[in-house]
Amino acid sequence: MVDIKSNLDRLEDRAADFYKRGQNDELSSSDTSGDRQRNALQTASDLRGAIMDISNLRDAIVERDKLKLDLEAAQDNVARANRFKIMAMELFSNPIKAMVRDEMASYWSAPLFDISEYEDEIKEIAAGGFDIGDYEDDIRDAVDFNLSDHASDIEDICRDVLRATTVTLDV
Repeated sequence: MVDIKSNLDRLEDRAADFYKRGQNDELSSSDTSGDRQRNALQTASDLRGAIMDISNLRDAIVERDKLKLDLEAAQDNVARANRFKIMAMELFSNPIKAMVRDEMASYWSAPLFDISEYEDEIKEIAAGGFDIGDYEDDIRDAVDFNLSDHASDIEDICRDVLRATTVTLDV
């Protein structure tokens, strides 16, 4: 990039010299109307305004260049993160797919529960005067449930169910 600062400094020095010369010419001029001096001073003033505009442009260009560098750094970080993400997906996708495939295969290969396989045993239990109370301890241990702990809740639920029903007695 062209060294804008040194060019602006040189331009501003020339404008200051021009402005001073215009002031000196005004004092030593034989022009009684002063038009020439006023025009020279106005030109110098316009030149200084242009220098300020160029200076502001230079600052904007420097800021833009800084923002470009920041953007490039951010884009590099995003690209690096995307490469890491892709690498992780490639690394873990096959083992995860294999785990899911194996789990699905074991689920579908497991025999489905068929109650008819237990039909004879159920008939024997029913014929033998089955009393569920005999198995209360086993059931409680299996499901960690004690009926006496929930007796009032069960009574409340039964009352609510019966309250909302219509009972018809045929005599």
